[in-house]
Amino acid sequence: MAVLPSGWRERLIPVRNENTGGGTGLCLEIHDLAVSKLIAGREKNYDFVGGLLRHHLVQRTFQLQTKANKESAVLTESSSCGS
Repeated sequence: MAVLPSGWRERLIPVRNENTGGGTGLCLEIHDLAVSKLIAGREKNYDFVGGLLRHHLVQRTFQLQTKANKESAVLTESSSCGS
């Protein structure tokens, strides 16, 4: 079970190329992935999000705002690219 911010489905990113065998994968938008990792709260997740921040792949203000608004997150079963 993963916890994701409201509206995550509208932000899914389709991935289809020569490596997908004709299929289309749906990946979480990177900020949604980061929020899910923070809410899960495991040390490896904090390390993962730290790497996203160090490499400027996520915006710190979005991450902190969404973490503070944890109560607006929705529960869903999900997998994502990059997890």
